[in-house]
Amino acid sequence: HGGTGEVGIDDAPLDEGTKGYLHSFGGDQRGVRIRTFKSVATAVMFKQRLMGNAPKRTAPPPLRLHRDQLANFDSWKEFNVFKLEDKAGASPLLVVGAATLIDGGLLPALGGDNLKMQAFLVQLDRKYRPENAYHNSSHAADVLQAAYAMMNHCAVRDRLADLDLFCLYFAAAIHDVDHPGVTNAYAVASGTENALIYNDFSVNENMHCSTAFHLLRQEELDFTDQFVKAQKLKLRKHVIGMVLATDIEHHFSKLQQFTCIVENAGTDHQRWDDLLPFLEMALHSCDISNPTRQWEIGMQWADRVLHEYALQGDRERVLGRPISPLCDRHTVSKAGSQVGFITFIVQPTFEALHAVHKGLDEQLETLKCNKERWNQELAAEKAAAAAKAGAPAAAAGS
Repeated sequence: HGGTGEVGIDDAPLDEGTKGYLHSFGGDQRGVRIRTFKSVATAVMFKQRLMGNAPKRTAPPPLRLHRDQLANFDSWKEFNVFKLEDKAGASPLLVVGAATLIDGGLLPALGGDNLKMQAFLVQLDRKYRPENAYHNSSHAADVLQAAYAMMNHCAVRDRLADLDLFCLYFAAAIHDVDHPGVTNAYAVASGTENALIYNDFSVNENMHCSTAFHLLRQEELDFTDQFVKAQKLKLRKHVIGMVLATDIEHHFSKLQQFTCIVENAGTDHQRWDDLLPFLEMALHSCDISNPTRQWEIGMQWADRVLHEYALQGDRERVLGRPISPLCDRHTVSKAGSQVGFITFIVQPTFEALHAVHKGLDEQLETLKCNKERWNQELAAEKAAAAAKAGAPAAAAGS
């Protein structure tokens, strides 16, 4: 799929703002080289179904919220969350959450309560901040649908226990709840209450987990009240692990951990002591999957995230602070940011997952096409800048 080879971030023909942003995916990564994954084993057998002894009970019938609006729901390529925003008449997160966590019968199979899950989703959706251009409930819905499509099209569904699958979907739904619209670095620099509570470590991600599990403590929202203790412990452990792994600062270390596990364990599933690294990588991939969607969808997400970053940069400018990478609306390169993001973050991540199961050809092919278009946009951007810089000189010489 055209791996990135031995190209360093600092060697790439990108603007300094984009390079600074890429270095934030794991602290100071100036010595990091992007590696290919040809040596990684081609398949991994996962653990057999767990928690099969969970108590069974009669659950309410599945609750289908706006199911008729979910065109192409199980298609990675065709699903468009922005159309769902326009059509559903309800938050996309409520619609996608109902389809994945309620309609499919996954929760009742674990002994959970569909009605309480519906109530939980309503309250969860209210905790997402609609004023955020990017980190809002539509993003959560998009990531949740990506997780659903990935698990249903990657020949791994039957290899996962129901609880493992539910943990992934639940983590996707809650992974950015109550996001403040600013980065962890901004929170730490500002000394926010959350930065103090979480000791400057994965501030937003810790808060997302805490917010979700505080909701779950409310009796009327606790859809796990009939779970056995082992199920509850696993849900909490896995969800916290997955959400913390979405912190971009851990990107390179988590990617290296995943590839090392695969290289060491090979195709012997009994050597996989824990499935959590796979679930973490799956959620992280879905969280950064915008460039693997259709061009128009990825473009809109790029506009949204850069708008949110620009608002943070405006705050930093007013406060007299250095403006964070990609947050200066006057200098940011939209095309450059996407080329760098795809080359050093998204492509290696999806290639790593593709190496252990062959269900991501569509995503990688779309990513390749989008990368080519962004490179064309970047070339045009640079040509326009060069022409603009040369115009005064030409005028002066005439």
